[in-house]
Amino acid sequence: MKLPRPFSNHTLLHLLHAINDGVEASYLLILPFLALDLQLNQTQVGALGTMLVLFGALLAIPAGAISFKVGGLKSLFLSLVIYGLGLFGIGFSGNYVHLLFIFAWGGIGFGLFHPISFALVARSSERGSRGSAMGSFTAAGELGRFAISTILASSVVFLGWRNSAFIYGAGVLIIGAFLYRFTMRHESSLETKPLFQEHDSFGHVVRNGRFLMATAINMLDNVASQTIFLFLPFLLLYRGVDPALLGAFTGIFFVGSLFGRLYFGKLVDRFGSAWVFILSECVMVFFIIVLAQVTLFPFILGIAFLLGIVTKGTGPIVKTMVSESVEHQGNFEKAYGINSVGASIAAMCAPIALGMVSDAFGIVSSFYVMAFMGALAIIPGIGFMVLGRNFSSQTRT
Repeated sequence: MKLPRPFSNHTLLHLLHAINDGVEASYLLILPFLALDLQLNQTQVGALGTMLVLFGALLAIPAGAISFKVGGLKSLFLSLVIYGLGLFGIGFSGNYVHLLFIFAWGGIGFGLFHPISFALVARSSERGSRGSAMGSFTAAGELGRFAISTILASSVVFLGWRNSAFIYGAGVLIIGAFLYRFTMRHESSLETKPLFQEHDSFGHVVRNGRFLMATAINMLDNVASQTIFLFLPFLLLYRGVDPALLGAFTGIFFVGSLFGRLYFGKLVDRFGSAWVFILSECVMVFFIIVLAQVTLFPFILGIAFLLGIVTKGTGPIVKTMVSESVEHQGNFEKAYGINSVGASIAAMCAPIALGMVSDAFGIVSSFYVMAFMGALAIIPGIGFMVLGRNFSSQTRT
């Protein structure tokens, strides 16, 4: 008989999320260095990033079936092996075609991880504390993204990108093997196989009105919140800010994002996901518009902190909405898989579309478009709340 686990399921999931998001950021961070060495142009670099997102989206849908077949926790370790091998393989890359396959391979690992992990967090949390669980879980990913990618940046400078990829890839695989051997010796409630009889078809999930609202929210909010960090350096340079000061923005934005992820989840548990989302989205739209107008760097820093809170804080809110929109826990993997595909579509299309707007009308105009898309996200937010009230009234009668 297996022994009880010496640490909580949430601790294990948080650790795996920190590793996953940190390695995912490392794939992108290492791109400029290998591009310079292998003489890749910007189009080729963009295609590598697209492969990472595209294959992640393709694996998001069958992730649920893999989880039911293999088991939830084992599936997360499988994803770790996939993206760990990919990072290790980057060190062997000698040409562009090889890199295309490696980034596609890495995307498979990342695409497998998120739908299953969010489903496991939702399933292992009580409904009244799910917002807090999602908040701390997403914050762990943010911490891993910052810490691992920061160390990698220093490593690349001193050791080169090939050696860094070798070391990091091997380190991920060694840590994964240790955690797998350690955790599989103990009993775990992170199991999805028994839920196989409880799940519905994809069509049943998609026909759920509240789930469609949550997915629309995620896509529209992603256009606004996830592209700010990409385009803000160009806005700051347009305003005449010293490039050496851009790092200050990155740091304060990160602090704000951690604060938002941790505390917005607690607000969801107290006031409800729909209300918290609508209010946070209104605040985000307001500060995006203000940011487009402000010229003094101290004010920009203050707004950066507030934007970090509201842009990243919507993450745990939306993930909680997804879990609230499905009837059976066996549908969580499907719901998060479809939701991830929607987010990936927005992530692929938004930078291109906003880049075209910026080229045609100026960088400031792209921020007005972000604000507009954020305002649009409020509409399905209201729909989610109304449908939730209708469902509650039908349940009482």
